[in-house]
Amino acid sequence: MQYDVFISYSRKDTATADRIAAAFDRAGISYFIDRQGIGGGFEFPVVLAEAILSSRIVLFLGSKNSYESKFTNAELTFAFNEKPKNSILPYIIDGSTMPPALRFVFSSINWRTLESHPIEPALVEDVLHLLGRERRDGKAEAERRAREQAEQERVAREQAEAERRAKEQAERERKEREERAAREKAERERIAREKVEAERRAKEQAERERTEREEQQFRLNGRGRFGTFRVGDYYDDGQKEGVVFEVDSTGRHGKIVSLQETTAVWAADKNFGTWLRSDNPCKLWLGLKDREDGRRNLQRIMQLDNWEKRYPAFGVCVGMGPEWYLPAVDELKRLAESSVYDAVNFTLSEKRGRRLLAGREYWYWSSTESDDATSGYLCAQCVRMITSDVVDDFAYNSGYVRAVAAF
Repeated sequence: MQYDVFISYSRKDTATADRIAAAFDRAGISYFIDRQGIGGGFEFPVVLAEAILSSRIVLFLGSKNSYESKFTNAELTFAFNEKPKNSILPYIIDGSTMPPALRFVFSSINWRTLESHPIEPALVEDVLHLLGRERRDGKAEAERRAREQAEQERVAREQAEAERRAKEQAERERKEREERAAREKAERERIAREKVEAERRAKEQAERERTEREEQQFRLNGRGRFGTFRVGDYYDDGQKEGVVFEVDSTGRHGKIVSLQETTAVWAADKNFGTWLRSDNPCKLWLGLKDREDGRRNLQRIMQLDNWEKRYPAFGVCVGMGPEWYLPAVDELKRLAESSVYDAVNFTLSEKRGRRLLAGREYWYWSSTESDDATSGYLCAQCVRMITSDVVDDFAYNSGYVRAVAAF
C-alpha cells in the first residue's frame, strides 16, 4: 500500500502524533503510523521497512524521547540510506536539543518546530507542498463530505428497506408454514378420530356377532356360561376352571379362585432388598401398590427383565394361563371372609380341589407390595384365611400361592 507520509515518532509522544494524524485526516493526507500498521504475527522491522519505502515523505517527530529511541534512530538511518534526502522532513515537537549526530545529518535540511510552525496550517501546508498538492478548499471539502454522507445515508436506507422486506417475507412464510402445519394437524386429527370411531363401531359389531354366535351355542339355564353365578359356584368355560368368590350385581361377571395351590417365594433373590436399606438414599420400590386388582400389579412387574424367574409367585400364577394372576391384598381379604371362605371350600372339596388353609400358621401371598421400609428389605403383604389378618413378610420367604382370574 502506498502512503503520503511515514510518521516516525516515539510512543511516549503519542498524543502529539495523534494530533498530527488527525490534521492529516482532515487534509486528505494518507499516512502510516506503527500503532495501526503492525498486526499480530508480523515482524516489526519488515513492516516498518516496507512502510518507509512505500511512503513519499518520512516525517520525523524530533523530541527528547525520539532521540533516545532505537526504533526512530533505525527508521531515520534506513530512510537516509533508501530514500531521497528531500523526502525526509524533521519536525521538532519539544524544546529539547537535538544530538550533534542528528544535527549533522539534518544540516542541509530546513527544520521545522512545533512552536514556530503549528501543525495547522504550517506543517500540513509544508507536507502538501512536498507532495505537490494544494490544500483542499473548505467549501469543496464540506460539499464532498456532504455528498459522501448523503450516499452513506442512501445506502443505509436501502439496506434497512431490504432488511424490512426480507423480515416481512420471512414472517409471511412463517405464518404460511404455521397455517399449513395447523391444517395438516387438523386433518390428521380428523382422520384419526374417524379411524378410532370406525374401529369402535367394528369392535362393537364384532362383539355383537360373537355374542350372538355364542348365545346360539349355549343355552341360558342359570348355570351356563351366559347364566348368572353366585359365590361358591363352580366355573368352567373351557379355558379356565375355578370357584367363584366374587360376582357383580348382574351375576354374570366376577372372579374365580384356582382349584389348586402351591408354595413359592415372592422374590427369588434373598439379597434383592439390601439396596433398599434405610441408610440408602435411593430407595426405589417396585411400585406394586394396587390393593384392589392384582392384574394392575402384574402389568407393572411384567415390565421388568426376567420377571418370571425373579418373582416366582407371579410366574406360578401366569403359568396357569394368560388370564390368571396373583391376587391383590383386598382380593385375598374378600376370599378370607367367613361366608365366602366356607362356600368356596365346599365346592373345592366337591371338585377335588385343594381347600383353602385356615389357621394363624398359614398365610397367602398377595401381589401388593408392603409399605414398611424400616427393615431395609423388600416386603410384600400376606393374608391369613378366616381371620383376614394382613401381615408383612420378607419377599424372599416362601408362602402359599393361590391364583385368581376374572370372568
